[in-house]
Amino acid sequence: KEPTCVDTGIKTFTCTVCGDTKTEKIDALGHSYDEGVVTKEPTCIDKGERTFTCKTCGDTYTEEIDATGIHDYETVVTKEPTCEEDGLETSTCKVCGDVKTSVIKAKGHHFGDAVVTEATCTKDGSSVRTCTDCGKTETTILSAKGHSYDDGVVTKKPTCTEAGEKTFTCTVCGDT
Repeated sequence: KEPTCVDTGIKTFTCTVCGDTKTEKIDALGHSYDEGVVTKEPTCIDKGERTFTCKTCGDTYTEEIDATGIHDYETVVTKEPTCEEDGLETSTCKVCGDVKTSVIKAKGHHFGDAVVTEATCTKDGSSVRTCTDCGKTETTILSAKGHSYDDGVVTKKPTCTEAGEKTFTCTVCGDT
């Protein structure tokens, strides 16, 4: 009798002279299982299964595969960020429904070139920049420069009895 994976075999010897016989047991072969095939994929929360098959007799057994713990998230922006306010995005696992929320940092302002109104000797000027995304303005005051008078010119000579007069003229605006 041939041995199988689980059953012992029997070998019979016959004497060629007298015909007497004797038998010996042949040990069972034992299973020769393959590497196994995943028959149920594990998910983030559910265990999977791997099935092993004996190459000799076709017997099978299964082993559990641990859940992966790795979610399959789909992410959507639930609040767009602005120049000044953070936004939000929500990620939902397509398998188990696990939800996580994360912050999208505010974009910050993107100011264009400044529009400058020059300061004069007596009036403040300004530099105004406008955000190209939201229209917010940022104004910087440019302080009045003050007059820059020359060394002066005598416009009335003094006399023994009257004071003279010297006129100073601003080299920027002409004020006297």
